Amino acid sequence: MEGLRQIHGITSLLAIAGIARASYYKWRATQPQRKARNDLDHELKEHMMAIHFAHPYFGYPRMVDALAEVGYLVNHKKAWRLMKVLNIQSVIRRKRKTSNYTPSIVYPEPLET
Repeated sequence: MEGLRQIHGITSLLAIAGIARASYYKWRATQPQRKARNDLDHELKEHMMAIHFAHPYFGYPRMVDALAEVGYLVNHKKAWRLMKVLNIQSVIRRKRKTSNYTPSIVYPEPLET
C-alpha cells in the first residue's frame, strides 16, 4: 500500500481494497506503538528463554516473579501467552517418596535407680 501510494491516490487504492480511509489512517498512526510492543515482547521472550534454561521447573507464576526481579512487570496472562508461543513448559519434578521417620530412642530414667 505504501509503495503504490506514490503512484496512485490513496483514496482509489483504499476503494479497490475495500478499506475505509479512517481504518487506514488509524492503522498508520498506531504503527509506532505496535512496533514498540513487538520490541518489548521480543526482549521478554529472550529473558524468558534464559530463565527457562536456568530454571526449567518454573511455570508461569514463578516466571512472572523471575521477570519482576529482572525489572519487567508483566501480567501473568501475558507470561502464560508468551510461554505458550515459545513452547515453554515447566518440568514436573518427581515427588520424593522417602520417609524421614527415625525411631525415637528411649533412654532409661536416671532417677529411678
